[in-house]
Amino acid sequence: MRVAGIIIKEGRILLMRRVKNGEEYYVFPGGSVEGGESPEEALEREIKEELNLDIRNYEKVFEIENRGVKEAYYLIMEFSGTLQLGGPEKERMNEQDQYYPEWLELMKAAELKNLFPHEAVAEVKRLPTIHPNPEYFKALPKKRMASGVLMFNDSNELLLVKPSYKDHWSIPGGVVDNNESPREASTRETKEEVNIELEDLKFLCVEYTRKVGDEDLFFLFYGGKLTPEQIKNIKTDPDEVSEFKFAKIEEALKLIGESKILSKILSKYPEILKNNSPMYLENGEKI
Repeated sequence: MRVAGIIIKEGRILLMRRVKNGEEYYVFPGGSVEGGESPEEALEREIKEELNLDIRNYEKVFEIENRGVKEAYYLIMEFSGTLQLGGPEKERMNEQDQYYPEWLELMKAAELKNLFPHEAVAEVKRLPTIHPNPEYFKALPKKRMASGVLMFNDSNELLLVKPSYKDHWSIPGGVVDNNESPREASTRETKEEVNIELEDLKFLCVEYTRKVGDEDLFFLFYGGKLTPEQIKNIKTDPDEVSEFKFAKIEEALKLIGESKILSKILSKYPEILKNNSPMYLENGEKI
């Protein structure tokens, strides 16, 4: 069995950058449980040896199986010490096998294609829903921005995607990165998720949602009707999107979940297009 730690401070996550035989990738810090150890004892030892950090106030948040080995992941909410590489990792350092502890912005780290294992990354993306209020998430920005795009086929069916890390369907889009506009995020996410390059986007609405200790801004754009060639070339990354489909709005609302804010936003889009006037929403309702 292996254990790994999920450590966040001020909106950044601590990962181990590996360079092995010329290949660069990231992993979560941790290691194997030794004979006579509990998983918790192994976690404390591994983080101390590897990173010179003393951890406390942690809890197991999920387990996965990686290449036939059971792995337990712990959400670490308090730690102390000066970060520095140590233990077997430091001893093994050579030109072909290198280790570098690094703090990365949480939202960007979650989108890394070379962060492994992918099953653990998918579970980390679920944590804000499973654990919405622990100290771990107080470091995240209080106002977050995301954007999405509506695209249709000739039958006026909406393009939906099924994120691999969510239990419901959605539309192409995602979190707006630093120094990126909502429109730029929409075109980037659409290319990454479904391999569609959009040159012209029409702004439909912005939606503000207030939650306990959290605020979100969501920008919705209209990408128009896709050509048969664009639909033919749709390609998804299985690590991000498990499948896609076209659906009538009524079906789309059910697949997304009628209680979701996104469904409330989508229900307003016909009115927006008819009036040819962008709309401002709060918690899914027109203001």
